[in-house]
Formats: sequence, structure tokens, C-alpha cells
Amino acid sequence: VIKEGVVDEFSKLPLARIFDLIQDLEENLWIATSAGVFIYDGKKLERFPLIDWEIEKIALGIEKNVYLIGDGNVWSYDNEKIKQLSLPTTVYDVIQTGDSGDWFLTGQRFTYDAPYGPLFLNGNNFVIYSQADGLARNSVADIYHGNDGIIWFSINGAGVSQYDTQSVYSLNVEDGLTDYRVNTIYQDKKDRVWFGTRSGGINI
Repeated sequence: VIKEGVVDEFSKLPLARIFDLIQDLEENLWIATSAGVFIYDGKKLERFPLIDWEIEKIALGIEKNVYLIGDGNVWSYDNEKIKQLSLPTTVYDVIQTGDSGDWFLTGQRFTYDAPYGPLFLNGNNFVIYSQADGLARNSVADIYHGNDGIIWFSINGAGVSQYDTQSVYSLNVEDGLTDYRVNTIYQDKKDRVWFGTRSGGINI
């Protein structure tokens, strides 16, 4: 915790490994630890009682719900009840892309071979995007929602793919990228798209 410019220990938590931190829309801090999931409302810390599983990732959904991800499984909590999602494959992260919806990253983050591409939650149904739809590869390391509504996919070992709701187009080293391995994507206020690569620096 940084308070008044000083780093201090948050002693309310039990001694445990911290996997993830996220703040929900009600400004509650969700903390995923090896000792369970905890919620801190600014005054008191409580253990989340509705799940007995080691949670490694927490994400916010477009429906103001909270996703809890552990060992490839995903649960959704809506402030009243929790339910486990029925998925065709394992998931390691969920990314909300503005108003377009929630994307589920499948397989493992840095695995080059994945049987499924990312899943898009459309209402109550999942739509699978894959190489058959134009992605450079099924294995996606990250997803970024651009200022212009374009969805960017960071593809493990195969550059990037972009999706504009109608078609998919891919970029790789032949198009000017300095590395096939793009770890992160960001679009600035001037609409320039930045690609942070594994060993080739930053491309614009």
C-alpha cells in the first residue's frame, strides 16, 4: 500500500501469495490470494465465502459482474449469486473491451498451440474465433479494444490480428513488426497503435 508517498504493508491480509488485485464499480478491492479471495471496502476485510477454489485472476464483466478464474475454470458473480460457466476449453483471463463485450482467453498465456481461439460472450452464448475466421493463430496472449472500435489480438509467435466486426486482418514481421512475439498493445490519444514486443522493442 502506498499512503502519503510511503510504501506500507497491508497487514489485514493473512500471510499468502497475492495473485491479482482489481477494484469493482462500487470501489471494493478484490484480492486473489493463495489463502482465498478477499474483499476490502476501505474499512473492513472479508473473505469471499461463495467459492472454495484457488483463484488466480479476477476480472470485471460488461454486465457489472465479477469473473473469478482458477485452474482454467471461470465463475461469474453478480452481487447476489455465483455460477460456474460452462466452457468448451480452459480459460486463463477475461478482458472487457468497452461496450463490445467480454472476451475469454483460452489455453495458456504463452502457449503457441491452442485448440481454440478466444471466446466472445454474446448474450448467453459463446462465439469462438479461430484461424478459420482469419486469426494468425488460435493462441492469443492479449486483447485490446482500440479507440476506433477495432479489436486487436496479440498472437503468440505470429504478430497481431485486428478485427473490425466484419473482417480480420493480420500483421507480422513481413509488414514491419520487429518481432513475431507481441506482448502488449496500446492506442494513444493520437490514435497511434503501439506494439510492445518480446525482444524487438516497441513498434508504432
